[in-house]
Amino acid sequence: MAKYRPISPEQAWRSTRSTGLDPFERYVELYLLSSPFSNAIGCFRFVLRIAAAEIGMSCEDLLATISRLEQKGIVLVQGDFVLVRTWFFHNFWDSTFVGNVAKAASREAAELPPAIHSQWTVACVEAGVPADVISKFSGKPLQSPLEQTNRGLSNNNRTEPQPDENKTTTITSPLCSGGENSFSLVLLPIGEPHRRIIESSLVGIDSADAQAIADEVCGALEAADKGRRKPILGLHGWIPALVESFKSGSFVPQWGPKVAQERERTLTNAEKERSARVEVAQEEERQKQARCSATALLQSLSETDLHEFIRAIEPQVKLPKLLPAIRDSILRREVPQGLGGSIVVSASRTWSVQPGARP
Repeated sequence: MAKYRPISPEQAWRSTRSTGLDPFERYVELYLLSSPFSNAIGCFRFVLRIAAAEIGMSCEDLLATISRLEQKGIVLVQGDFVLVRTWFFHNFWDSTFVGNVAKAASREAAELPPAIHSQWTVACVEAGVPADVISKFSGKPLQSPLEQTNRGLSNNNRTEPQPDENKTTTITSPLCSGGENSFSLVLLPIGEPHRRIIESSLVGIDSADAQAIADEVCGALEAADKGRRKPILGLHGWIPALVESFKSGSFVPQWGPKVAQERERTLTNAEKERSARVEVAQEEERQKQARCSATALLQSLSETDLHEFIRAIEPQVKLPKLLPAIRDSILRREVPQGLGGSIVVSASRTWSVQPGARP
């Protein structure tokens, strides 16, 4: 156990990451940065019950706070491991990966599960640790997209990472991509706050397969929200593990098929509603055009033909009490509203074909 852990005032209180945290989230992040469980690399096992007691929170409140920190990209939880993604914004990487500390750091990194180890590498690069340092420390070259950052900060716990002006950086599209095609995943509302995590984990996977995995993620989140399964505390680690199981052929969807069925049903209903709205709009437009044509006809008729027109439609009016209002409207050369208007419009079609002719 280290005697002390550094915390950068600039990063803790003035960085863009810290300004969006509520007091409980700040408190838990500071605890994780200085926890007795912590190690040299910022990724370590911790016991929830003990951590809650040390913080002075209930286990439920601590779980909820960690979940929010995970959604904001501050931490990642997988099993009993927690990764503090902001670790090297506070700690000097050059004192971790060299000298005697590097030996301890190497042992600690070797104990990490593969899925969280890869996320730890990403977090290091995001915090400004040079890619060549990570590569040398890990004993293997970094894989894309981590290679897009190859320069760290000499004093990276006092300032935000700055881009390398001499290095061409590849920016990953927010859309998933499979082959040459880009597509946008359809997510349940409960999955939308996690879209960035989901999409970044599915880059390079065929669109249909990526949607199936996204359905499983959304279904699991919804099931956890309704108490049908345990809460997912480590999406940053859980989703990549799900992707790995898909790639290895061991992926067996549990919650996704129902989500897919609901999505298809929703899309089908939405298409039916859209078609119905189009038909209604088209019918309204036809009626509008027909009324305009009938009005134009009435305004073009002579007084004699206007009275002839009235006499021609009188037999079509089944309710005698409507006749006075229809007659008055026609004499004003206006199409009446309601049923009378429908009668006038229908009769006008015959008159408009042969002006002056009697229907």
